[in-house]
Amino acid sequence: MNLRTRTVVALLLLLAAAALLLAGCGSDSSSDSKSSSTTTTEAATSGDDDQPGGDDLLPIVVESPKPFASVYRSFTLSGTAVANEGTLRWQILDASGKPLAQGTITASCGGPCRGDFSTKVNVAKVTPGSWELHVFEPPTADDDPARRNDTIVPITITTGPIDSSDPAADAPPPGGVPANGTGA
Repeated sequence: MNLRTRTVVALLLLLAAAALLLAGCGSDSSSDSKSSSTTTTEAATSGDDDQPGGDDLLPIVVESPKPFASVYRSFTLSGTAVANEGTLRWQILDASGKPLAQGTITASCGGPCRGDFSTKVNVAKVTPGSWELHVFEPPTADDDPARRNDTIVPITITTGPIDSSDPAADAPPPGGVPANGTGA
């Protein structure tokens, strides 16, 4: 092989190595956190509290109650979140979007850190039925009034203690309308 051929081969190898290095340096295209809300009914596992929020989890992960859980009088609302100053709000909404119960939670740390949150939610005064539990970041002064990172968990509030063999037989279907359709 002459000098010119060796130079061309070496240059091609150098270009191929550089292309491989650059391919590993791409950035992920994450969306702007203010753009739209996220809705889910699936729970995910949590990451470490001290890790930045750049993991594969949703910004707000509700670990308890599980989707479609039946609850009576009170339940523990817990999970993890990456939220501004760790501040979250929760609401139980009826079919028309009217809040039946609501409150505020603070995660163990604020964004970009993923923090744990847990609180006891009293639902003794909420009409039994199938409702939506919303956990979301409240808007900041710079935001529009829409909820940010809204995670929705369907739940059923029962009229009596929960029997594991029949978890929600006494509760009306979604929207709080009984099966007979009378609304009473």
